[in-house]
Amino acid sequence: MSDINQRIQEKVEAFVEDLSALVRRAAVQAVEASLGVVAEKVAAPSPRSRKASAAKPQRKKAAAVVGQKRPPEEIAQTLDNVLAYVTENPGVGVEQIAAALGTKTRLLTLPIRKLLESGALTRDGEKRATKYSPAAVESSGRSSRSSRKSRRRR
Repeated sequence: MSDINQRIQEKVEAFVEDLSALVRRAAVQAVEASLGVVAEKVAAPSPRSRKASAAKPQRKKAAAVVGQKRPPEEIAQTLDNVLAYVTENPGVGVEQIAAALGTKTRLLTLPIRKLLESGALTRDGEKRATKYSPAAVESSGRSSRSSRKSRRRR
C-alpha cells in the first residue's frame, strides 16, 4: 500500500506543478492584455525553489518620452494647427487653443513663440490674460505692447 500512496503523492505533486504553471501563464496573459505590455515566457518553478524565475514585463514604447525633444514634423504640425485655429478664432488664449486642439498648454509654447517671431501672430495682454490673433486682424485696436507702454508714460 505504501508504494501506491507514494505514486499517488507523486502524481498529485506533478499535477499541482502543471496546474500552477498554467494558472501563472493565464495570469500573465491577463495582465498583458489589460496593461498592454509584452512579457517574456514565465519559467516554471523548479522543484528546489518556490520562486518563479519570471522575466519582468516590458512596457511598449511611448510615442513621446518626457524630457525628449519633439520631432520637427510634430512641431510644424502643431504650429499649423495653432495658426489655423487662431485665424478662425481671433483673440483666444492659450488655454482655449489647447482645449480646442486637445493638447497641453506647455506643448503650445514653442509653436506660439515661433509664430510670434515670424509675425504670423500678434499678442495682446500679459501672462494668463494673453490673447492671440492673426497678424492681419487685431483683437482690440492696439497694435503692440510698446504702444501701450508709451500710453502709460504720458
